Amino acid sequence: MRLDYSYKVGISSSVWIATITAGVTCAGVLYYLYVVRGQTRSHPILVDLILGVFVSSFFAYSMGFAALCVSYSILNPLLQLGKLLGPEGSFSSFITNESSTGALGLRISSATMGYAVIIALTRLFLEWPKQERSSDLDELQPVLSDLFMRLTNVSQYAVYVMVLANLWFLTINGIATWQVVILNWALFFILDDWAVINDYRYATKGRITVWANRRVWGFNLLLSILVAWVVVREFWGDDSREALFTLGLASGYGSQLSLVLLFFALLLRYLSDSSFAREASSDSEPGP
Repeated sequence: MRLDYSYKVGISSSVWIATITAGVTCAGVLYYLYVVRGQTRSHPILVDLILGVFVSSFFAYSMGFAALCVSYSILNPLLQLGKLLGPEGSFSSFITNESSTGALGLRISSATMGYAVIIALTRLFLEWPKQERSSDLDELQPVLSDLFMRLTNVSQYAVYVMVLANLWFLTINGIATWQVVILNWALFFILDDWAVINDYRYATKGRITVWANRRVWGFNLLLSILVAWVVVREFWGDDSREALFTLGLASGYGSQLSLVLLFFALLLRYLSDSSFAREASSDSEPGP
């Protein structure tokens, strides 16, 4: 029996939710930077203004794309529940269809990602919920400060959010090439892996094994190069405007914007874990 199901349902509502989320996030970050932390300003006002706009925009768009993925993954089947449970519907056919298109994995990744991004951002700005180290690890000399580790975590999840958003764009448009299959598998695998690596890294004050670091960056390169290749090939051709407007996005350039943000997320991820960050962490530690 052919399942009467559309992946275009719920996009408009999800875009509105994403837009509101981005706006609230932007306002919250600006409030934190200029009101909560305004008394500790150490740069000229113009520099602080430029940095504030860049930082707030980056986090706002990251949260917006995360909200888009989470809300769409819920609203899309929820708004078609009558079809799935009606006399002509079949829940088993829905699960089979979801598995064949890779959408089921994307829904699971969206739920996991949404939770992880919220926790990462609240820990970065509010230091809540607080992470705890076992007492026997408190004596370790920090390699990276808690601030830089939290920033690394946020920027790493921003990379995954941009990849996930593009995977949804591709799935909605019915694109199921071998590259998309690899992207689905790679993202699903590294999401859980990064959560474990990040917890270990925090517990050991910035330490990470060589193999774990290579694995994370190897997947960063794989995901970034592959998603850029597929998106440019599928959406940036002669019919790119028509293909993107079928997503119901207000600007019609969701994939292009996400690729730009993906580049900045990778750059921030690198800088937050670079030798500069390690030197800054060392300088901030009180002497004996």
